[in-house]
Parts: sequence; structure tokens; C-alpha cells
Amino acid sequence: MPQKRPLRNPFYFFMLEKIPELRRQGLQVKGLKDAAPLCSSAWTSLTALEKEKFAQMADQWKAEKSNKSLSEPTKKQLQNPIISVTAKGMKNPPASWSSDEGRS
Repeated sequence: MPQKRPLRNPFYFFMLEKIPELRRQGLQVKGLKDAAPLCSSAWTSLTALEKEKFAQMADQWKAEKSNKSLSEPTKKQLQNPIISVTAKGMKNPPASWSSDEGRS
């Protein structure tokens, strides 16, 4: 089973910024899982204005991801041309495009 990717929420971007600082302090931080409990109290003490920077980073990432997913077909879509065409916006492809046509 593939590993679940962490959410790209404002706290995610805050942790990314804090990890180098935590390591400089001598803490053993291998990744986000180790950083989360160490960053949580600092995150709650931030003001809404300070958190806004990280919210904007999350919004930008989400916008880039949604644009990418709309413009680039997935590996599975490339393997099946019917899915690829319909993923680009055709709701009802012509019946003549059926992958079963012409097969015995």
C-alpha cells in the first residue's frame, strides 16, 4: 500500500520552515512526523496574521496542483485513450469510440 502523502495545509508549510531550526537546536527531526509535536505549540501561539503567510502558501500549492491535474493526464489516462479524451472535458464520447468495437 503506498504511503499517504501529508496534507498541504498551512501547518504543513509551517513545519517545513521550522524543521531546519529544530535541527540547529540539536533535536532529532527526520521528517514531518517528528516535527509535528515539536511545532504544535509554536503554531498555536502564532497570530492569525502570522498564520496567513502559511495559508497563502497552502492556497498557492493547491491552485498549482489543481491546474496541473487538469492539464496533465495521469499515467492511467495515457494507457486508455478513452479515459484521456473524456478527462479533458468530453462528457459523452461518441459510441464509435468504444474500446469494445471491432473485437470478436
